[in-house]
Amino acid sequence: MSRYTPVNSSPAQQNKILFQMTEIALSDSASLLSELAQKKVDFSLDNIVVGDQSGLPELLNSVETAMFAVCHRLDGANHGCIAFLLDEPDGLNFVKALLYEKNDRQDMTEMEEEALIEVGNIIINDLLRHYMETLQEAVTTSVPTLKRGQYNFIFERSVDGVTIRENYLAKFSVEVLSYTFFAYILWIDYLHEQEGENSKRLLKNEPL
Repeated sequence: MSRYTPVNSSPAQQNKILFQMTEIALSDSASLLSELAQKKVDFSLDNIVVGDQSGLPELLNSVETAMFAVCHRLDGANHGCIAFLLDEPDGLNFVKALLYEKNDRQDMTEMEEEALIEVGNIIINDLLRHYMETLQEAVTTSVPTLKRGQYNFIFERSVDGVTIRENYLAKFSVEVLSYTFFAYILWIDYLHEQEGENSKRLLKNEPL
């Protein structure tokens, strides 16, 4: 695993660290899910936005669409919450592909819900593990819960009791079998303090 040291780094260097750290975490998650499901799962990081909550529904392309969200409450230097999100149809098809299910049910079974929670748990824990190792920040999580509904409903339920300062949104593509879609990691009250708090920054994997 690559290791990056943020001490005395510039904002541009910190942004590059954040992008590369997330890429590595997603690669680790995809490898583990491929092993568990015994089929190839690929994650490819598209971009990261760090800023306030304005515009998040548009960034998620989910103003009206119902979503699944695997949510963890966080404790550490600051309180917060982190979630793995995807549109409902994508979540259902993704789980069916991982479990080799070919039925036409449009509602998730209890087993499928548990599988989706475990997928989100793997992705979130890999990201937090790299975050703690790379940026030397301590954080603990609660037991993950599955929420379902439009983005605004999920966000309001997730931020209860959280003082929002800055959010982190990672958008990445998921490919399994011949099925490809976008999923997201939303970190509400992102822990890593950077200059220009509350200013929106779009991070892409480009030379700095």
